Amino acid sequence: MEIYSSIERILKLESHSNADSLDIASVLGWQVIVKKGQFKEGDLVIYIATDTIVPEIPEFEFLRKEKFRVKPIKLRGVISQGIVFPLSILDKYNIELKEGLDVTAALGIEHYEKPIPACMNGEVKGNFPTILLSKTDEVRIQAYPELLEEFQGKLCYSTVKLDGTSATYVFHNNEFHVCGRNYEYKDTVENVYWSIAKKYNIENILKNTGIAIQGEICGPGIQGNPAGFKQVDFFIFNLVDITTRRVQSLEDMIRFSKHNKIPIVPLDGKFKFSHTFDQLVEMSKGIYTESKNQREGIVIRPEEPCFSNTLQGPLSAKIINPNYKDIT
Repeated sequence: MEIYSSIERILKLESHSNADSLDIASVLGWQVIVKKGQFKEGDLVIYIATDTIVPEIPEFEFLRKEKFRVKPIKLRGVISQGIVFPLSILDKYNIELKEGLDVTAALGIEHYEKPIPACMNGEVKGNFPTILLSKTDEVRIQAYPELLEEFQGKLCYSTVKLDGTSATYVFHNNEFHVCGRNYEYKDTVENVYWSIAKKYNIENILKNTGIAIQGEICGPGIQGNPAGFKQVDFFIFNLVDITTRRVQSLEDMIRFSKHNKIPIVPLDGKFKFSHTFDQLVEMSKGIYTESKNQREGIVIRPEEPCFSNTLQGPLSAKIINPNYKDIT
């Protein structure tokens, strides 16, 4: 589970080249614009990540016009990825302050969840069946610097990150489960998760395989359709063995896709990992083929899945394109 606010150290502090009153602070793998003179290199600070909602308290009043949502912003030509505060905002809490401490709950910070389009907000059958497999929850690599070492030297691949809504399909004990990000849905006429399941005959494909499919649904009416798809479609990004909960390899996914005629997320490249944060950010940049819009970014994984001690799950991470504009 990704941490959205924590006590971190300013690793580097540089002057903003286009603003005399601003500095650029490096925190974890992020760069954050701060007021000049407010901090110095080596200071411990409170870091709040993007894609979060902060509470309506005086410290965050400046975010009211953004409905208290923290987004990436560009200030005088430089991207700022999150916000940092002095440790003093925790003075009223009885907390032992130490580097790396997760303060998300203490500060009342929540992850921003994109609104569910009407075509997906069907009749809920129950919560996501976590007893069978994990939710799709890709972490941002800049939030976990340790992952650079875990990826080091491995044969990896990158896929284009599609901005849609995640879907999970699993057949278990003679029951077919059709799920979104957080819920399982009943079969109703207009529900897009079920429409995709029927389009690709997924229930029959999964019977007696012990395999679950996870992927992204994209297209018109879904998160603004930044990729410019002409119709709603589904793209596999995970095959999971529900007995071992092990993610299958890239070759397994490609083979499954070809055999069952279900597309996978677009492959962006293969490489032996030896990258820095800056190089990964450069890799994330690009445009969607159909729309020519800036793409959301990339996801990187080893070709042969392996366990991450940092994540306590499969080694995998996303890198967001700093030029991508989230329209939700």
